Amino acid sequence: MNTVKVKSIREVGVRRVIDLTVQKNNTFVTENGITVHNCNSTQPALRNFMEEYSAACGFILTGNLKNRIIPALQSRTANIDFKISKKELPEIAKQFLRRATQILENENVSFDKKVVAELIKRHYPDWRKVINELQRYGSSGSIDIGILSDLTDDSFKNLITFLSEKNFTEVRKWVAENSDIDTETLYRKLYEFSINKLSPSDIAQIVVILGEYQYKASFVANSEINNVACLVEIMGSVNFK
Repeated sequence: MNTVKVKSIREVGVRRVIDLTVQKNNTFVTENGITVHNCNSTQPALRNFMEEYSAACGFILTGNLKNRIIPALQSRTANIDFKISKKELPEIAKQFLRRATQILENENVSFDKKVVAELIKRHYPDWRKVINELQRYGSSGSIDIGILSDLTDDSFKNLITFLSEKNFTEVRKWVAENSDIDTETLYRKLYEFSINKLSPSDIAQIVVILGEYQYKASFVANSEINNVACLVEIMGSVNFK
């Protein structure tokens, strides 16, 4: 495991729980176990640890993305996917809308409630993404329909120009500068803008490419690299007018 410098140690709660605060994360040592937050780098070391102490300890591994947990650890556990059914979505979305509007009111940010509801619908169930978008756009003091425009037409026209010129440096730079754009929006607008810029055969080709990389986007470790790879393949496979 990596060695870390402990900044502070303190007891929390009424039971024997110690919070070891390190530079980036909190590692909680309880009376019957250890909880490590954000432990990507320690996953390989957990394999032998789990086997050695399995008789006396139970292990629960959680993650937002299942593919981020290495196969060696997944094979040592029972896999349980927590999913929200479509029937539950309206009530959960309503609760989150209520909470989001409370936050905006507390921060004195004016807002259009219908726009906030649409933002929640677009990014469900990524509540963190919704909060980040509200914070980013709300810095101007208000939330309006502009928050739903992830990519401006002018910005996207620049990307199309870079692709047509096969300018890899600018394409990569564009992706880095727009790394907060969700992949679904990126691929949809790329498809829409390509209709009038490509021949029928090239349109068919770009559809195949976008479909392939949209599928990969659901489980890749780094979405920015996946998006760049998609655009590089488009540059090499189609010719823009």
